[in-house]
Amino acid sequence: MISLFEDAESLFERMVHKDVISWSTMIAGLAQNGFSQEALKLFDLMKASGMKPNYITMVGFFLPVAMQVLVHRNVDLTIYAAKQVLKLDPEDAGTYVLLSNIYANSQRWDDVTDIRRQMREKGITKEPGCSWIEVNKQIHAFILGDTAHPKINKINMRLNQLIHKLVGIGYVPDTNFVLQDLEGEQRDDSLWYHSEKLAIVFGLMSLSSGSAIRIRKNLRICGDYHTFESLLQRWSVDLLSSEILFVTTISRTEYVPVGTIGSK
Repeated sequence: MISLFEDAESLFERMVHKDVISWSTMIAGLAQNGFSQEALKLFDLMKASGMKPNYITMVGFFLPVAMQVLVHRNVDLTIYAAKQVLKLDPEDAGTYVLLSNIYANSQRWDDVTDIRRQMREKGITKEPGCSWIEVNKQIHAFILGDTAHPKINKINMRLNQLIHKLVGIGYVPDTNFVLQDLEGEQRDDSLWYHSEKLAIVFGLMSLSSGSAIRIRKNLRICGDYHTFESLLQRWSVDLLSSEILFVTTISRTEYVPVGTIGSK
């Protein structure tokens, strides 16, 4: 992952004319993949250069940073960042869910009620997460609790084994990113079987050792998935007997219908 960003950074630095798109892409890429400090520095450089951030820059920067801050339990800063996202994108369902759960965990029930009221009034519901991966020129799509894939039983078995190993080295599902209406065990289960994790495990099962596992999502990367991916990558040699590289990207325009497995 680091080498990919080093290549991207090198290419970015060699660009003679950097427009708002190139700045925004680089900042969002860093922020969405956990490099929040680097994203912040680049964001400051963008403003210092005289280039004015636009809507894409701000949303691509603030929400991923909010999620990384939440992983480190800085609640006040996370709330601030999430509110900045809602100023730019008042209909972002994931941000409302994040705020609602933060308030619930802090026992700020009046704030929870207010967030849920805003969601009802605006007709906002949380879009189901979908992740997909290409294997042998076929697209394999997954959703939470997927049962449509022909290898889902093997995938779930392998995922359970993998998560138990990760729990042994410190992984704890972060339920801030799941609706608090669910009971505790249900929230843990929904995180265990997130679409990204199903796609990753299918990639591990299907691709040759050392291949990059490229996952695409229709929603932003949540903090729990980032923790899971980081631990798996860091301990890949011990857990999987080989090094692996994850590349997860967000695509709102290439949504794959649930259960679709088709040739490109």
